Amino acid sequence: MLINQLFDPPELPDRTVEQDGTVLLHGKVGIPVTDPLLDGHYPGFPLVPGLFLVQHVHALASAALRRRADLPLVLEKARFLRPVRAGEQVLVTVRLTPAGPAGPDTSATPDALATAELRADGQPAAEFRIRYPEGRPDPVGTTGNDNGTTTDNGTTTTGDATEPAGTLHRIKATIPHRHPVLLVDRVVAVEPGSRLLARKAVTAAEPCYAGLDDDAPAERYAYPAGQLLESWAQAAVLLACWQRPNPYVLTGKVALLAAVKDSRVLAAVHPGQVVEHEVRIVRDLGDTVILGGSSTADGRPVLEVGQFTVALRGAEVLRAEPTGDGTSDRAGDGTDNRTNDGEG
Repeated sequence: MLINQLFDPPELPDRTVEQDGTVLLHGKVGIPVTDPLLDGHYPGFPLVPGLFLVQHVHALASAALRRRADLPLVLEKARFLRPVRAGEQVLVTVRLTPAGPAGPDTSATPDALATAELRADGQPAAEFRIRYPEGRPDPVGTTGNDNGTTTDNGTTTTGDATEPAGTLHRIKATIPHRHPVLLVDRVVAVEPGSRLLARKAVTAAEPCYAGLDDDAPAERYAYPAGQLLESWAQAAVLLACWQRPNPYVLTGKVALLAAVKDSRVLAAVHPGQVVEHEVRIVRDLGDTVILGGSSTADGRPVLEVGQFTVALRGAEVLRAEPTGDGTSDRAGDGTDNRTNDGEG
């Protein structure tokens, strides 16, 4: 499977239906080392982006629920237990609880729920819980006021802080992400240790749109939720690492995603829109940083991130080999259970 097929699986995996209507999906994911999209994640040590795996589960659940993938969702929890390397076989088990009938005291329909467990080469790799609220996205093209005030000299003022914009050169000198998986174009303002604003322009040339038929429906051109989250996540890593940059993954401390909680994709983003990410540090524990924030597209809210945990771990965590007994020398993303849950 090529990594683009994580966004749009060619077919649904095997499924079983239980007596209560719960649907179980069982599938496999294998991303070849030669996949060109992994050239930038990371150079010299290809890892499958964790939030791309979230997108895969979302795509499977949406298809099984006969639900458009560009509708709002709530990522209640994503826990990453270990990195997934290119070339590894990932077993995906998704349990779907369809939306039920409205209760006697409300006209609202209970939300559908997808819970997923992923195992890489036999080892627990990730756990996700996604809720699908009823509703429709805002009309494409709805606009609002942009956040911040851009000055003539290319700086952006936010609150009391004014700092030169972060160019692509500065971004690449801070984090190891590279084309075609570098999803932040510019840092427009930063208060080190506190807050950061970044922008990502979504274009028709995005790799996720490669291969779409000319007659594909409009919703198929919505920017995948997993990539929207990944773009925000890269802005979060930029803030966490702004004063301790490491653009390499083979030496020093590497920023690894540990967990995501209480995050909502509010509306779809389409080519031609500019996404602005706002990131703030909630708690800095040294080698573990907890962040939160939101995103807008043309001034319209499209994403809320309740809690996002980054673990800074030595490069040896990535290089450690599995032990072969169902455990690994690379425990999770180098975190314990408290850190994976954003606690402790």
